[in-house]
Amino acid sequence: MTHNKKKFRENFIDLKDSFLRFSIPWLCAVTASFLACYTQFVKDTPTTHFNALFSLLIGIPFSLGVTLLFESKKIKNSHFIAAILSVLVITSHFLITKSETNSNYFVSNLSVLLIFSSFFSFAPFLERAGWHGFWNFNYILFQRFVLSFVYSGFLSLGFIFALLILKFIINISIDESYFMSSLLFSFIGFNILFFVIGLPRNFQELNKTPEYPNWLNILIQNLIIPFTLLYNAIMYVYLAKILFSWSLPEGKIGWLVSSLSVLGIICHFFLKPLKFEEKKKWCIFFERYFYILLLPLLYMLFVGLYSRINEYGITENRYYLFASGIWLVFICLYFIISKSKNIKIIPISLSIISLLTSFGPWSASHVALTSQISSFKSILEKNKILVDGKISSASHEISFDEEKRISGIIDYIIDFHDFKSFSLLLPLNDFNEILRNKDLTDKSQISHIRDSLLNKMNLKYISKWKEKNGNEIELRSTSFPRFQSINEFQNFLGFNLNESNSSLSNDHIKINLNNQNSSLTLYKYDKELIDIPLSTFIRDTKKLSEEHNYMEEDFYVILNAKNKNAKVKIYFESIDYIENRNSIDINSLKGFMFIQEK
Repeated sequence: MTHNKKKFRENFIDLKDSFLRFSIPWLCAVTASFLACYTQFVKDTPTTHFNALFSLLIGIPFSLGVTLLFESKKIKNSHFIAAILSVLVITSHFLITKSETNSNYFVSNLSVLLIFSSFFSFAPFLERAGWHGFWNFNYILFQRFVLSFVYSGFLSLGFIFALLILKFIINISIDESYFMSSLLFSFIGFNILFFVIGLPRNFQELNKTPEYPNWLNILIQNLIIPFTLLYNAIMYVYLAKILFSWSLPEGKIGWLVSSLSVLGIICHFFLKPLKFEEKKKWCIFFERYFYILLLPLLYMLFVGLYSRINEYGITENRYYLFASGIWLVFICLYFIISKSKNIKIIPISLSIISLLTSFGPWSASHVALTSQISSFKSILEKNKILVDGKISSASHEISFDEEKRISGIIDYIIDFHDFKSFSLLLPLNDFNEILRNKDLTDKSQISHIRDSLLNKMNLKYISKWKEKNGNEIELRSTSFPRFQSINEFQNFLGFNLNESNSSLSNDHIKINLNNQNSSLTLYKYDKELIDIPLSTFIRDTKKLSEEHNYMEEDFYVILNAKNKNAKVKIYFESIDYIENRNSIDINSLKGFMFIQEK
């Protein structure tokens, strides 16, 4: 009992010490977790809530990094100064950053998070010579990271099991939001608090030669490095293939090369403390030649990237891929040429390249938007749709590829930026007319805004899935159906699904349209009830509609489906799809369904 009391007292002191040392990260973690949980219970969460959430999350690594930097320099009142700076950064980010829900908003915030996380990893050793302390510190961070996720996982499972017992054993109605909230609280609030408790204080002690753990030795030398070398060999087989066929690399090859590079850099970092005689032969080969072997693959990355940019312009993804390629070339040349081969250069250079790509006129967002607007203008001017800087109606039919490209650029700009980017290309009255009574945060209205813009140009929307020889077909019911045999069904749900708004949910039932494999999936509390393939049904329905010539008085489309979990009867009002040679891509579905849970 005395031992337990002593242990409890030690844990309490550690907890108290951690809070006094990292008060801002603690407060940010707790506030962010409660804010994230709150968003689960509010259907239309204001965008300012997401802005506040990101500001708090970004403030955590910044505050940790600044605190540890000041501690390492033994600055007086370091915790107070770090707290003031952290509050200023968090507040500035919240006030300066636009509250948006597009993809670019999330990517930009993740980029800032990467900058501060990289800074946190080297902050206490910024001016210290040698690599031992830096390696030991980051190994501790790695341990805390893994342990935090394991403990958070078990905590979230405990919450979920408790909620399931209340729901199914005690028969208490539990909203599905509580399940997601338990995950968010565990992996944001508890995770971060547990992580910071174990952060080291005495940085001088870390400057000793690392004690290399046996489990890490086995993992790196016997598993990850052989896998990395195999991955490298496969990339060289692909490189040989494109050289012999004299073809350009596929667009996705860039991300594969980047993934290989990052994996290799991680292996190099963890190999650093091992003595030469402790390393296996393939690890010695890896350490000597990995960066040299990576350079031809990076050249392939740039060739593939150039071909995509030349054809389709710059997007955020291509910009970040290019920036990561530049960073990887620098890392390769540094470790090939440099005699010191200091591993601290990895996070320092990463934070610098992330900073350069996140802000200013050379940022990913600004460069990508400028490139896509330029491509958009070029196509419109070529087809005399853009005259004197303003959009007008197309006077002739344009090519399939160009019409598809126009649709793709509009989709991209709406998804990653803001429809207001088109304001300079439209007469003010037309622009205001398109946006009148439209909510740009409502996905269901985005397709209407897009179609209105295309109508101004006398063009049609062409899905990215549609092939040149594909036929766009719409099946539409000619009369309101007479509902038959529906007494057995428990739930009724109307739906209007499309590419921009592919899911719909009520209190506990969710419908999801999967355009790529042409299916409807029903969920109950995020657990799949039934998956309904639609390709064969649509082809049969098309054949039936051709036989009826859309003239029969009672022609309407009904689909019955069932499995061990549910029985479903769907009445389709319309099915809009593209029929390609070997596939069907669904643009939109409209109708209503009856659902019986078994």
